[in-house]
Amino acid sequence: MAIAYVRARPMRMRPHVSMAALVSYCGRSAIVDPRLNRSWTFRGDGSDMVHEEIVLPIGVAPEFANPAAFANAIDYAEARRMRKSDGRTRWPQVCWTLVVALPPDDELTLDEAIEVTRRLVQRTCGPHDLPAHIAIHDPARLAQSHGSLNRHAHVSVGLRPMFVGPKVRDLWARPRHGQKHGLPATYIAEGVSWPEMTRDVLIRFFGELGLDNVVDPSAPAPDRHWSDSDLHGDDDKVHNYRQTQHKKNLALIYGDASTLIETLLRGRSMMRIGEIHRLLAKFVDRESDRTVRANEILADPEIVTLGRPAPGGITTPRFATTRRIFKLISAATDAIEEARRTTAIQVMSGNDHTAVLEQILEDQLRDAVIVGTRQSDCAECATLLNAERSQVVTVAKAIDRESASEAIVVPRAECVVDQDLAALILSAHESRVRLVLGFDLSSQAGHCHGLTSYIADRLSPHRSRTPCDAAQLVRAGLMDQAVRMLHERIVFGFAEDRASPRGLDSWTVCDDPDRLSLLISRAHEMRGLLDPLDHPYSIHADGRDITFYIGEWIVFERTVYGPKPSEIRAGGFGRVLAVDDEHGTLVVDILGLGVRTVDVQKARLRSAAAIRLREAKRAPSEVELRIEISTSRHAWAAILLAAERGNATLFVASAVARTLDELVEVARSSLPSPALCSLKPIRDPDADMHAVYEDILANSHDISLRADDVDIFPEPANNPRHREEADRPAVTLDEFPTPKPGPRLPPIAIGMPSLHERLRSAIASDPHALEGLRFVQRSIHKTNPGRADAYDKIMKFIGLEKSVAAAVVRAEYSASPRARCPDSLNDEFDLPQSLIDELPAALEEIEIFRACTILSLLAQRITQTQITPHIVIEDDTKDPLSSDP
Repeated sequence: MAIAYVRARPMRMRPHVSMAALVSYCGRSAIVDPRLNRSWTFRGDGSDMVHEEIVLPIGVAPEFANPAAFANAIDYAEARRMRKSDGRTRWPQVCWTLVVALPPDDELTLDEAIEVTRRLVQRTCGPHDLPAHIAIHDPARLAQSHGSLNRHAHVSVGLRPMFVGPKVRDLWARPRHGQKHGLPATYIAEGVSWPEMTRDVLIRFFGELGLDNVVDPSAPAPDRHWSDSDLHGDDDKVHNYRQTQHKKNLALIYGDASTLIETLLRGRSMMRIGEIHRLLAKFVDRESDRTVRANEILADPEIVTLGRPAPGGITTPRFATTRRIFKLISAATDAIEEARRTTAIQVMSGNDHTAVLEQILEDQLRDAVIVGTRQSDCAECATLLNAERSQVVTVAKAIDRESASEAIVVPRAECVVDQDLAALILSAHESRVRLVLGFDLSSQAGHCHGLTSYIADRLSPHRSRTPCDAAQLVRAGLMDQAVRMLHERIVFGFAEDRASPRGLDSWTVCDDPDRLSLLISRAHEMRGLLDPLDHPYSIHADGRDITFYIGEWIVFERTVYGPKPSEIRAGGFGRVLAVDDEHGTLVVDILGLGVRTVDVQKARLRSAAAIRLREAKRAPSEVELRIEISTSRHAWAAILLAAERGNATLFVASAVARTLDELVEVARSSLPSPALCSLKPIRDPDADMHAVYEDILANSHDISLRADDVDIFPEPANNPRHREEADRPAVTLDEFPTPKPGPRLPPIAIGMPSLHERLRSAIASDPHALEGLRFVQRSIHKTNPGRADAYDKIMKFIGLEKSVAAAVVRAEYSASPRARCPDSLNDEFDLPQSLIDELPAALEEIEIFRACTILSLLAQRITQTQITPHIVIEDDTKDPLSSDP
């Protein structure tokens, strides 16, 4: 489960500690420290280190990409500014260290986890050209970890741009001195909200990959980060605090639903319903209690559930908000639509913040109030407009401001949360004051605030842009402009219905797992028709036959970890050069690595003729992508992928959209954090059913039950003493029409199970007989080429053709082919309905016992080897990206 956890700490230079020691420990390597004249070695702990890299600003010499050179350069930059080292009481800060929690390998691949870490570093460093060292540890790779899922990243960010510039002191926190208004001597005026920032990065990245993953929400009464002295010193202090917070969280969870949701929103307009279930999973132990409480929250009259509108279909709600926030955002949306006919709200968007400020300066505003979430967001704009200090206020003060002004300027509207922005729009609308919103398209800071993107998309003027700007528009949420820019590459209909693939360098991108194998088979059939002399090669691995052509692209579905950095990674691509079907190996030209020999048994792979959306992010640039939008949930991710690649075509299913206008609305609703007005209020069916059930219980208070009415040991219904009372109906039944005459079957005694049910119960209660039945089903299944021979051997082993066991085998052989071959005792168990005709009219228990005994004998390995020594079962229903072999 993805969690929004980041721990940030400054590191100081000490007499016996240096940057080289930190980099050596995180990178599990050996580094010589010239300042301390010693070497640091942590190679013995390197089995959990899966990735290491240096992030350098543009213009830095490439030799600093070495971890040792990076660490020594940062140490030297600080040491040469120290006038003395003896007797120092305060040592200089060398860097900031971050510990970032990353999703496990079954949620994000290694390369995807690396990309998340890079984005987080880019987001935290902002416009500063700061170097950083990244090391990713995965303790699940350790043998003694017993499958731990605590994958995390260590990030060390230098504080001097280009290693030599002046130190950046207000990178993530702005400490201030002040002893007035009851403030302490030193306090933090502004700081980074690490949980919110990490959550935004993760949700946005999941949306780009077309994943529906949910980030674990922060508790309504969150815990605090404890220092090492507190954790190892005063145990009672930590325990008592956590117990108090736990009680507060339970009180909020079982309290008013609207208060809970608004606490969890933290300024946003809505949250995913999956986050509510994740919160309850952390604090409520019993699953039944969690389900009941979730339904109670969603069924509350003050809670509004929303879903994506589906043209001609029924959708389920995925988001939730409160009625107060829903009315607030709806009123702000009406003001936005009214502003389309006036100039009450003006949006100034640019490729960077400098371009936004230039447009604001060109407007020549004289008496303007500059508003921002933080004072630092308004600093540059206030300097350009020569604004006085009293004219620079926060959003909360701007909403309550009574003095009239010419305009309200928000230079960084992308950083304002939805609730504050909606309240600011309504305040400006009521005061008849012009509102100017600056929107930086390149900023990643608030693109998870859907209302800002919606305003910019509705009110930004349509300007001619180069095709390379399409991806930037999609990332910023300006879907109207982006879709119309890509209209020449949008086709309505599935890919195979509109155009055929153009060879091995034309792939279909589809997120429907049921269509992947079908599309791969069609691509291979097309290749066989185009080149009949080119024959495919087949290798059996992971319980399936994998077919390849020489020169065909393949995609890896599993990361192969080892003592060295992984070369075969999930989501990577390679081109098949040779096939050794005898040893089960391929000679593959792996993209970015070169020619390697790949063991098909270790590296799970398949043909790349059809790939998933998350896999297409790393597809080779020369490959033409045919991207299908088969569901509205992933429309934004598919459009972004098409905008990033110039040789991609979008194929939109008719169930999703039929026109460009419909596609724009669908894309707006599929943003990682869509605007509330892009969704539709939909009641949760489970919550409504729970409300109906609770209403029935509440209205059944007049039904009284006395202790005398309950008989702990009731007598059988066919007891002669109660036969007369039982014959008298207690209620009057409705009269139903007489059914049509059908085939007359022998009557079944009331209260006694049928023969079919008795036999099924006997087999299900005997694990050996059940295993023998599984063997029979696998042996005579349609995927076994020798099913007829296996049937004859099994019937010969049974001997008696009129026995119950023989009837079971005949019914299984003549039954309609199953969709999936059962291969586990946990699979759904049932007997074919044709067995009713095979069984005699009456059975004795001894015959059922004999049938179970014969099936138990069929479960023996010796018997199975004699009957079917070689059984090949093809299971085509497993998930292609499943990690289980």
